[in-house]
Amino acid sequence: METYEIIANRIKSILKTLDKRQAWLAEGMDKVPGYISDLMSGKKRWNADTLEDAAKTLGVPLEHLFYDPVILPSEEEKALLSKIHSLSPEGQQSVLDFIDFALNKEGVSSIQFTHKENG
Repeated sequence: METYEIIANRIKSILKTLDKRQAWLAEGMDKVPGYISDLMSGKKRWNADTLEDAAKTLGVPLEHLFYDPVILPSEEEKALLSKIHSLSPEGQQSVLDFIDFALNKEGVSSIQFTHKENG
């Protein structure tokens, strides 16, 4: 499963719990609904800013966009997530870029994050 699918599925689940729609998310993120649709379908790529905006609008910690909190991460994963979360947006993007580089080097599908897009 591609990373955008994981994020899209988590967002859909959170929206369902909140009884909200993608248009509500778009409004909260100050984006047009078509842009959110493109992010959710993988036509556009998530970046640190759009992920942070989505988490803020949904009222969840950023890391909840990557995993179901019912399936709790290990202590090591929690510590790593905490360290990443404490970084500036630029630092978080650097971590994502490094992970993408390492995945590509190993021949694993990239996580498909890019720098900030207009939308």
